[in-house]
Amino acid sequence: MDNFTKNDLIDLAEQEGHALISLYIPTERAGREVLQNRIRFKNILGEVEGKIQDAGSAGEKFNKQLKELHTWEKDDDWWQHQSDGLAVFLDGVNIHRWRIPVSVPSICTCEEFFTLRPLCELLQDDGQYYLLGVSQNQVRLFQGTKTSIVELHPEALPENLRSALNIDEYVSSLQQHSTSANGTAAMFHGHGGSDLDVKKQDEILQYFRHINRALSSYLGNERRPLVFAGVDYLFPIFKEACEYNTLLEDAVIGNPDHLDADQLHSKSWPIVEPFFATKRNSALERFQAAGPEGQGIDDLDSIVQAADQGQVETLLVKDSHANRVPNRGEQKMMNLAIVKTLRAGGSVFTVPAEKLTRPAAAILRYSIMEGSSK
Repeated sequence: MDNFTKNDLIDLAEQEGHALISLYIPTERAGREVLQNRIRFKNILGEVEGKIQDAGSAGEKFNKQLKELHTWEKDDDWWQHQSDGLAVFLDGVNIHRWRIPVSVPSICTCEEFFTLRPLCELLQDDGQYYLLGVSQNQVRLFQGTKTSIVELHPEALPENLRSALNIDEYVSSLQQHSTSANGTAAMFHGHGGSDLDVKKQDEILQYFRHINRALSSYLGNERRPLVFAGVDYLFPIFKEACEYNTLLEDAVIGNPDHLDADQLHSKSWPIVEPFFATKRNSALERFQAAGPEGQGIDDLDSIVQAADQGQVETLLVKDSHANRVPNRGEQKMMNLAIVKTLRAGGSVFTVPAEKLTRPAAAILRYSIMEGSSK
């Protein structure tokens, strides 16, 4: 999986031209199904060639880029390491591509703007979460979705307690005991098991503060939920050190060193899913209640205007798999609404198509009547 950020979305949204090509394909991660990745890509390149021909002289700038895309077909190793979807953008000069952890439909467009709605599921408030696995031996950070999880590698994140505190003699002062039926694992504790003495508790707290600083630098102002994975008595100490604004109250309890990425995902998603569902359902209920108060709107022109003024608190958009594909005008307006909402610190949720009667809906920070009276 490649790291797609809000700044990437804004950069793409702000680019305009006579012809910009966007293409998406669903991809497979493992098994015999990965053979489909290259086939789907080859098929969509046929659509790209058709779009270029239809664009006439404006499409000539893509000829060199199209040749480069054809070379990707021969990259066996790359096709074996895909995520759930592939997004590619051509502007005639640069090619941007991301392997993304969300399922996307096959899409190929050539417009004066990039088609971005499928990517918004990566940046919305119910699209992704983080998982931090911590033991004395290692620190691992993961980014997950409903269907997948992948390990991240922030440079500032300490490898373990030894590297974080720059000490070599701490092991002799830490006892070890069994934490699972599968074997033994090193644990932080003093002379009384979880009854940590002051020195060891302070040592662990300093360790977690190192981790907190690395997370703060790497995640910035992110609001995606963070799940902690570690032995039970470490979690309260981590909560004391952690300044991240969306650390969940439930954790994956146990030594994470014994778990691979898939096992961590299966244990963490049940913790995250209720959090996402509550936020999404709450947003839908708030929109239904906001209409009579002048704070709920579903006209795209009005939504874009409100988002431009920083007035949109929450934007609801139909799932990209909806049966009805937005027309060109709607797609451009959706791009603008999403980007302007995110830029102003608003939230974006993708909801099932049947939940909205129109392509998008917005909850405003203050009512239309209130705003007009200011």
